[in-house]
Amino acid sequence: MWQSQGAITPNVSRAPNTTPVIRILLAVAGATTGLLTIGLLIVGIALVVIHATQRDDDGFLISPDYEMQTDRYALVSGGIDLASHPGDWWPSDPGTVRFNVSPASTRAIFMGIGPASEVDTYFAGVSLDKVTSLGARSDDVDYETQNGGAPVSLPGDQPFWVAASQGIGAQELEWELDQGEWKLVMMNADGSSGLQADVEAGVKISILLPIGIGLTVAGTIGALVTVLLLVLAIRIGRTKNQLGVTAA
Repeated sequence: MWQSQGAITPNVSRAPNTTPVIRILLAVAGATTGLLTIGLLIVGIALVVIHATQRDDDGFLISPDYEMQTDRYALVSGGIDLASHPGDWWPSDPGTVRFNVSPASTRAIFMGIGPASEVDTYFAGVSLDKVTSLGARSDDVDYETQNGGAPVSLPGDQPFWVAASQGIGAQELEWELDQGEWKLVMMNADGSSGLQADVEAGVKISILLPIGIGLTVAGTIGALVTVLLLVLAIRIGRTKNQLGVTAA
């Protein structure tokens, strides 16, 4: 006689439930993308609005009219670093800067832009004021004093200026932006001390609008990706709940 044996129950291991992990990852990715998207849209739309509403008739973005003065021989800006290091990215048409100066006196005024190292050499040992910061108000200008004496030669005789303007009354200086480290100088053309003038700066950036449009488009795409990630996270959760109800 055959002796019956008990049924053999297979040892089947159940795969771990990864659904909650996937939902969390999707939700985190969606939230992160959403934050980045908000930043892109804010900056992109702001650049487009600035390009459309804040430029003058010549396409320049204009600063406040700053009241600058010194009892010394010159006013010198801080170093303006424009991709001065080898390998720094530089656009083919970066833009133009413009400075308008209205002096308070009838003496001829000199205004020039030169390489920072050459300007420092020319003003070594010269008494001057360095403009360190500009605020929102016209009189909100901070200076750093450099002690010394008078310059040994006239500014207009120097060969290193990449752009310069000199004369009596209001002066305008335009310069095509270029790679390097630069400084802006204002002083009396005859090298005498004491200067008071209203200074207005403007910049025309050719890539401003393309950057604004690009950031806005990227932000829009980011918003779509954010919605997609959050929808997937929600649908995965609903699918899991439905399967649980069916199994019950």
